[in-house]
Amino acid sequence: MPRILLLPLDERPCNFLYPALMVEKCTDVQLLLPPKELMGSKKRPAPFLLLAQWLEKNFSCCDYAVISIDMLVYGGIVPSRLHHQTTRECLDRLHLLADLRARYPQVKLFAFSLIMRAPCYNSADEEPDYYAEHGSCGTKSSAIWPQPKKNPSFPAWNRAFRAPSSPISAAGAAPTTR
Repeated sequence: MPRILLLPLDERPCNFLYPALMVEKCTDVQLLLPPKELMGSKKRPAPFLLLAQWLEKNFSCCDYAVISIDMLVYGGIVPSRLHHQTTRECLDRLHLLADLRARYPQVKLFAFSLIMRAPCYNSADEEPDYYAEHGSCGTKSSAIWPQPKKNPSFPAWNRAFRAPSSPISAAGAAPTTR
C-alpha cells in the first residue's frame, strides 16, 4: 500500500480535511498528515521546529511526499504574507527539505508554493496590518499602465501574447460561415 506524506498548505478543511476524506475512499493508499495542532491557525504560523520533527520522523517511511513550501518555510499561507523571517531563516527552513531528499532519495518528492495574491480591497484580516488602509493601492496602480485596447502604441511584443479571438483566426484561415 503506497504511503503519501502530505504537509498541507494550512489548517483549513479544503487543505487538511478534504485530502484525508478523499484518500479514505481509496483502500490502497495511506495518507500521513501532521497532527492538526501543528498546523497553526490563520495568522498564527505553524511551529517550524515541531513540523520539522514530524517530517524527520515520518519522511523515511513514505513512498511519496507532497510538501507545501508555504507551510514549511512560513508556517502557512496567511503567515507567508505576514512573515518576519530573514532570508537566511527561510533558506535554512527550506534546507530541511533538501536534507531529507538527500537522505531518502527513494521518496518521490513533490513540492508546491503559491503566488502571493494582491487583493483589490482594504482588509487586514488575512493580510499584513497595513492592508487595512492600503490593500487596494496595488491593484489600483495597475490602472496607470497602458493597456492594449486603450493604447494602440502598446508594445507589439505584448500584443503578441494576447489570446486570439478564435482558433481559426489565430491559424490565419478565414472564418467560415454557414
